[in-house]
Amino acid sequence: MYPSYQNTVLGLYLCHAIGGMHGHLFFDLNSPAFTQRQGSNLVLNMHNDIKQQDRLQRSRLKLHQDSTWLRLIRDAERLRTSSLRDSWQFALDRTNPRKPHQGNLKVSLRDPVTRKLFRSGLKLDRRRVVVGVKPLSVTRAGVDFSSDAFALLPLVQRGSQQGLYTLAQLAASSQAVVVAINGGFFNRTRQLPLGALKRDGVWLSGPILNRGAIGWSTEGPLHFGRLRLKQKLQVKGGQSWDLGYLNSAFVRSGLSRYTSAWGPRYQALSGEEKALLIRNGSVVSQFKQSELDLGIPIADAENLLVSRGRGLLPAAIGDQVVFHLKTSDPLGDLPNVLGAGPLLLQGSRIVLSGQEEGFNPTFLRQAAPRSVVAQDARSLWLVAITDGGSGSPTLLETALALLQLRLSDALNLDGGSSTSLLLVDHLLLTGRGIAPRLQNALGLVALPQE
Repeated sequence: MYPSYQNTVLGLYLCHAIGGMHGHLFFDLNSPAFTQRQGSNLVLNMHNDIKQQDRLQRSRLKLHQDSTWLRLIRDAERLRTSSLRDSWQFALDRTNPRKPHQGNLKVSLRDPVTRKLFRSGLKLDRRRVVVGVKPLSVTRAGVDFSSDAFALLPLVQRGSQQGLYTLAQLAASSQAVVVAINGGFFNRTRQLPLGALKRDGVWLSGPILNRGAIGWSTEGPLHFGRLRLKQKLQVKGGQSWDLGYLNSAFVRSGLSRYTSAWGPRYQALSGEEKALLIRNGSVVSQFKQSELDLGIPIADAENLLVSRGRGLLPAAIGDQVVFHLKTSDPLGDLPNVLGAGPLLLQGSRIVLSGQEEGFNPTFLRQAAPRSVVAQDARSLWLVAITDGGSGSPTLLETALALLQLRLSDALNLDGGSSTSLLLVDHLLLTGRGIAPRLQNALGLVALPQE
């Protein structure tokens, strides 16, 4: 039996043009959607308006829309469906995308600027790895932990979390970036990060769903693990309240906290919000939905406490409050943190557990270009693994390929169409054939030498 309710598409977003169709079509829905393959057709219980149907047709999709069902004609085998866990955002993408672009390493090696970097200890190679019977192409750049010529940094645009940029633009935001790779997950619609992002001791975006993360300081190996952020608000003379997320675009019912690291203003991320503004430990203002829709400024000494759903606000104007913050893993206490996932390797063992990190089973089964941050006993590596002639790797195949490279620890980054690797001004690799737009990245920065 088909479900009787009508699922409405609130927004349709097309990203990354590939072979006549965009690499991903993102649908924002008002409730969960069902999909079904009927012969050669893909059927989805969702309703698109006329403008949305026109966008789909311009993407060379043949479709029929009735009051409840969208039928994509002869596309059951060519389209893949996916969604985030507990999310009402739904994605379609081609199962036969354009081959990844791979730049010419020899051209890069002849460049005088890059030759100088190699003399300082930068390592770069491209090789073929076979997992089972599947050949894979591996491109990686690395430096030894003992080197004092380079440092790893999260790459973000300063001033506001919102916005998407090319890898070259993110690299330009930090001087002297010599190698850069795409970073953690983000919401393409809102253009905001979805996961842990900490730079120089400041949480730009808090961790979500116990997902894999790396933490590091200026010296020594990276720390790999899974990460949660435990927050409490203590009202003076009153009770304690658990807070869900810090500076996060991951929207759930309950209490979340936003600081000036989020950006100069907070604007409502859902349709049922109220908030308290806390300055120097004292509640000074209260806001309703209409005010949050317009946006609330957040100054350096302020916290905005947002309640979503039908939850109560934990304090009143004039109350004194204290925030308590603790990380689930010591890596979260380090000055720099980046989260993505799943965690692939730890201590030279495969530790892939997508369910533990809240990933959709469909995502775990997909074959796609992969971006990875990894290490062995001596070196840090930024790694891209792509189609070597028989298809892109799954997450398990990625982990097996990394073991062949004798890497001990590895974290999967936001791969697929986001996969990209930059060497100075040379884009060495892209996962879907064009330069993607990203929210954040990882970069190796050349340090000044005496």
